Amino acid sequence: MRTQVEVHPDNRKVVDQLMTDGNFKTYEELFNTALTVLYWCLKEVNSGRIIASLDEQTGKYKELSMPAFEHRRAA
Repeated sequence: MRTQVEVHPDNRKVVDQLMTDGNFKTYEELFNTALTVLYWCLKEVNSGRIIASLDEQTGKYKELSMPAFEHRRAA
C-alpha cells in the first residue's frame, strides 16, 4: 500500500527530530515503528491497562492520554 501524508509545517521539525533520535533511515521505517507502538498501546488499553511512563527512582508514573485511548475506553 502506498500512503501519502501531509505534515503540518510546525510538525516537520518533530518528524526530522524523530528521524534523528530513532536513527531511522526512511520515513517508511518511522511510520511502521509508530504504527507498531500505537497498535500495542491500543491492545493494552483494550485489556484495561493504562499506558504510562515510570520514573523508576521515585515509583511515580505519568499516564499517556490520547483521544484514541479515550475512545477505546468508552467503547
